[in-house]
Amino acid sequence: MVSIRTLTVRHTISYMIVLSGLILLSRWLWTYPQELNLAIEHQQRDVISIQNAIRSTHDSLTSMAYDYAQWQISQDFLSLPELKETSVKTKALFQLEEHDIAYLAIISAQGEVPLALYREHASNHVFDFNSQQRKALISTLYPGLLSETEIQTFELFNNNSLMTAAVPIFTTNEKQYPAGWIVISWDLYGENLNKLSNILQVVITSAAMTDNTTIDHSQYLDLHAPFTKVAQPIRIRCLTSIKQQFSGCMKIHHQEELIPNLFSFETFIVIFLFSLIPFISFTIILRFLIRPIETTTQYLRRSIENNDLTKMNRIIGITELDQARITFNELIDTVNQQKDELEKQSTTDSLTNIPNRRALDIEIEKSWNRINRYGGKIALILIDIDHFKRYNDFYGHLKGDLALIKVAQALQLFSRRSDEIAARYGGEEFVLLFQYNNREEIEHLLQVVNKTMEALHEPHEKSEFNYLTLSCGACWIESDINNLTNKSISNWIETADKALYQAKDKGRNQHQIMPFNMQ
Repeated sequence: MVSIRTLTVRHTISYMIVLSGLILLSRWLWTYPQELNLAIEHQQRDVISIQNAIRSTHDSLTSMAYDYAQWQISQDFLSLPELKETSVKTKALFQLEEHDIAYLAIISAQGEVPLALYREHASNHVFDFNSQQRKALISTLYPGLLSETEIQTFELFNNNSLMTAAVPIFTTNEKQYPAGWIVISWDLYGENLNKLSNILQVVITSAAMTDNTTIDHSQYLDLHAPFTKVAQPIRIRCLTSIKQQFSGCMKIHHQEELIPNLFSFETFIVIFLFSLIPFISFTIILRFLIRPIETTTQYLRRSIENNDLTKMNRIIGITELDQARITFNELIDTVNQQKDELEKQSTTDSLTNIPNRRALDIEIEKSWNRINRYGGKIALILIDIDHFKRYNDFYGHLKGDLALIKVAQALQLFSRRSDEIAARYGGEEFVLLFQYNNREEIEHLLQVVNKTMEALHEPHEKSEFNYLTLSCGACWIESDINNLTNKSISNWIETADKALYQAKDKGRNQHQIMPFNMQ
């Protein structure tokens, strides 16, 4: 004999082993190579976009150089000896600061440098090249300019990596052979590199050949070298000078989250989720066969033991058990209806059909506790039918009962809210529990009560008023939080009773109001 739980464990473990093997095999042969190719393609686009952006920027620099070459002052520096010395005014004409130019130089066809200016980053001031810088400029660019009409290259100047463009200058007299060349450079790193990074949405930082990067220096490649189809988090591409030397390098930070792992956390999550399938299936069987029966049996047993018959609102997934639940709930409804009816009878006066003394006591205690806890205003009104004993003796008890019913029905009209009540206090006495905003409202209510009784015009020959009248005594409370701690409900009722006594003592058919003594 094998239990269902044992079969569940065996099938779940077997399924997990087979499924895990299939998922790992599929990952190795199919999904991982696809993700890796996508990552490599994305990295290749990053490198190509940087190459295109550098090329476009270099072209823009070359266009600017051609604009400078057409300036008359640039041509004059090649033809007029008196312009060999550069004044402050002459330096300002070339606007190095406005165009973020790192340096600007003019090289004559004879290999001389009549003009060479550079801008210092820290002060943003413009200075002339010294003799050593001029020699380096000639040795670097002049040989190439003799064979090339224009040059686009990269170089190091004052330890800064620059993008340089050199274009010919033609004088007005000679259009076939250049009289010289103008050379201008832009900085590649710093703010310009940040701008390039922001435009391309690729993180690019500078990289020195001596930095302590985890990437092997053999991975330092020319910017335009063929793309190596390997997924790497960081690539280093370098800018090559005219002498085929690296003049500066940059780190290209690819998105690491795009580089897949063969055995990633997501893979194990997938294995785990698929492993839940058999477990959930067998759990559902157990839950909808065994547990509903056990739960229903336990619920019925507890209801009987605790004498607490409540409905089962949760639907049971098995039709037969749910039909039993519906039948049980119908039985509970019948029991609760009978219970409510008994409860209503215990809190309702059988003669007048309004709340009785028991219901009144419950409502008075609730109101007292609410006022003491939150503060507020409330009035308790004791009402007595004047000379009711004479009425009973003269008209008979049946007539007296009818009079009590009429008074009760009239007073019930004044209990408008759920926290107000009109109740029979005992014999010919009634009570109104009334919410109010000010003393004038209590006064108005009592006047309306007396007028309502007068409107009934119930004859009472043994009364000095010749009709049935009421005497009322009211006690009102205006309390802050916890002001009633040292007082009791009996003090409240006693104060209302004193007010009622005063109303009777002053001739009946009237009312008296007393505030509750909080001291």
